[in-house]
Amino acid sequence: GHFTEEFYRACESHLADRGLMGQWLHAYGMTDDTFRDAVATFQKVFPYVTVWEMWVSGDYLFIGSKTPYEIDLATMERWLAREPIVDDLRRIGVSTPGGLLGDLVATQEDLAGFAGARIQTDDGLHLEFHAPLALAGHPRPSARRSVLVVSDRLFLPDRIGRRERSVHDLACLM
Repeated sequence: GHFTEEFYRACESHLADRGLMGQWLHAYGMTDDTFRDAVATFQKVFPYVTVWEMWVSGDYLFIGSKTPYEIDLATMERWLAREPIVDDLRRIGVSTPGGLLGDLVATQEDLAGFAGARIQTDDGLHLEFHAPLALAGHPRPSARRSVLVVSDRLFLPDRIGRRERSVHDLACLM
């Protein structure tokens, strides 16, 4: 399966020591519980995780690593100044590090409370069975709501959303 511990272990075996793994997760057909299960499974292999909402689609992106990593604003500003990157991000209305980081939904610390979630394995593909059932009448998961359950430190409702953030706002978030 695509969202299983075994799949992530195979990916991990190809990463450099400080490598990053990215995993897209669809929001359709997911409940808050299955979302937590997906995060917990990813986090079991890549213990240092951030979760991003892809505002264009409403889906999610997990970025994980075997080792701690930080989002360095100075490096981000240099990368965002490169012409091909500027052009790509301009098409989705992002022009500053704050605009990009406005999609950050959860950091490692915020995900610590996901204990008890069910780990997805090749022998237990519960996400693949529960997602179609959730399509019939369940709203898409809210990573924000899921994170709010485990952390009120960072993601207060008025602090989240698709908006440009200043470097000062970002310093408060990190």
